[in-house]
Amino acid sequence: MNKQHILFIINPIAGGGKPLDWNSLIHTHLDGSKFNYQIKYTQKQDDATKCSKYAVENNIEIVCAVGGDGTINEVAQGIVNSNTALAIIPRGSGNGLARHLSIPMNTIDAIKNLNHSSIHEMDACYLNRRLFLCVAGLGFDAHIAHVFDEYGKRGLISYAWLSFKEFFNYQPKRYKLITNEKEINTEAFLISFANASQFGNNAYIAPNAQTNDGLIDLIIIKPFPLWATPEILLRLFNRSIHRSKYCKAHSIKKLHIHSTTDIAHIDGEPVQLAGSTKISILPNSIKIVY
Repeated sequence: MNKQHILFIINPIAGGGKPLDWNSLIHTHLDGSKFNYQIKYTQKQDDATKCSKYAVENNIEIVCAVGGDGTINEVAQGIVNSNTALAIIPRGSGNGLARHLSIPMNTIDAIKNLNHSSIHEMDACYLNRRLFLCVAGLGFDAHIAHVFDEYGKRGLISYAWLSFKEFFNYQPKRYKLITNEKEINTEAFLISFANASQFGNNAYIAPNAQTNDGLIDLIIIKPFPLWATPEILLRLFNRSIHRSKYCKAHSIKKLHIHSTTDIAHIDGEPVQLAGSTKISILPNSIKIVY
């Protein structure tokens, strides 16, 4: 049997804990009768994309992103519309895509999972020309992504504290959303564009989203009174946010957005906007291993 070749692209600072002996872990738990492997470590932004492009150019069958959703996004940028498949060892603070795909959160279990996984197809989504695999958005979550990026301390506790602190001063904004079918003029607390079902940490912003249906779930959370906050949070975690009277859900293939906001997030990473924003999808354009 011919062995498959896996390139592990590792973000060494992901996870925030003590460094791991990746070569030893992979050698011990990856099935050597099925796979050959090599390891590359990232040192700065865009290194992961350069590594995944190297894999495509050298006909490497699988690239395995070891990190959080931001690292996974960078790796995926280099393999869209190629024969190289994406695998994931989750090491981030939210791990939204890995959780959506039921990839084990434990590092050793995730490596072992590669031994009996199969290759599927998934959609690639874009905010303007920026790829997202999980969730992109405007509004409060985009604001928190920018504040969190500047805060200096990573982790769920820091994210939760900043979300609590910023919540009371955040002012919802107005948006004009244009699809092929309709024009939506609305005020919103946040607007999410979901390829997968959750932000991460099992907070389900789009419980019905599928990564291979050729559709993006457009989720609009309207401004809500302070007393409704516990219900909104509960619904995020029990997969029922789409049933809230403050939530409107639509399935789209493309969308133009006009607003005064100049910030967004893509898979949890902050980005700056200029002018109108376009959302689009490229169906079944990424091979994914799980």
